[in-house]
Amino acid sequence: MRSILIRPIGLMAFALLVSLAASTPADAARTFPQNSRQVRITQAADDAIVADGRSLHLAPGVLIYTPTNATLVRGALPTPVVARVQVDLNGDVRRVWLLADDEIVVRPWWQFWKSEPQSEPASSLPTR
Repeated sequence: MRSILIRPIGLMAFALLVSLAASTPADAARTFPQNSRQVRITQAADDAIVADGRSLHLAPGVLIYTPTNATLVRGALPTPVVARVQVDLNGDVRRVWLLADDEIVVRPWWQFWKSEPQSEPASSLPTR
């Protein structure tokens, strides 16, 4: 009698665990550090990128994330692409997040003619 009850309870527990694992939001919104900035990357080389017309050096251990949070190697960075970048204290790009269409921040309609970013001064990213 005891083995008859253990088997259905074990199956129900297994089904509950599988359903909980399947219900975790795989497409949850990513959060980005406050010191990251949205840029448009137009060119990419092995050790540098051109972001919003500025040449930025890539840090030796740069991490490049796709919209699904998979990582890319330096040479596989697609261009042109809209991304968020994080710069370290040396002025090198430390992390790059390639943005999905729903993650791209669009300027308000009243600022569409301005050439500088809306929230950060033009000198926030170093040039080399």
